[in-house]
Amino acid sequence: MTSSHHQTFPARMSPTRAKVDALHVAWRHHFGAVPPLGHQLRHALPQRWLRVHHLPQARRHPETPGDWTEALARHNAVAAWLLGEAHAVWRIEVCTVQQAGERGWVRPMLHTEEWAEALRARQTRWLPHAHDEAIAAVLAERAGPMLWADLARGCVYAPYAGGADLICVDGAQRAHGLARFADWLSPHPSGL
Repeated sequence: MTSSHHQTFPARMSPTRAKVDALHVAWRHHFGAVPPLGHQLRHALPQRWLRVHHLPQARRHPETPGDWTEALARHNAVAAWLLGEAHAVWRIEVCTVQQAGERGWVRPMLHTEEWAEALRARQTRWLPHAHDEAIAAVLAERAGPMLWADLARGCVYAPYAGGADLICVDGAQRAHGLARFADWLSPHPSGL
C-alpha cells in the first residue's frame, strides 16, 4: 500500500521511466501521433489553433530593449492565459542526443522527423517571466523548437521567432483568445 507521501513504482520501473511513460500516454491522449512541434500541431488541430505576434506590425525580430520587453510581455501574457499561473506543465524541446541526457531531463519517445536529433522534456511550472531566457533563445533563433504543454487539459504554448502558436483546450477557449488578443493577431485570413 502506498501512502500519500511516498510513491512506489513496480519492479524495474524507475521514477524517470514512469515519467516518460506518463508523458507519452498523456501526449497521445490529447494529440495522437502528432509530434511536439508547434507548426505540426497547428496543421493537425486548426480548430484549436491560435497564433499571436509578439511585436506590432507582425515584426519578427526584437531589435531594441523596448522590443524585447514588449515581446516577452506578450509571450508571458498569452502563456499565462493559456496554461495558467503555477500550473504543472511539460517543457519539451528539440535538442541534440547529448543534451537529451542532461540531468533533470527525460527523453520522451515521441516521434519527430524534422530538425530533431532528439527530444528532451521536464516538468516545470508556468510562472510569470520564469522562462524568459528560454523564450528569448527561441525568438533569437539560438535554440531549436520548444513548447510548454499542460497535458492535464491538452493545451500547448509554442513560441517561435515572430510570436507563438497556441493550441487551446477547445474551440470555446480559442474563440475567447481571438477576442482577448485581437490586437496581436494577423490580419491575414489564414491567421499566419
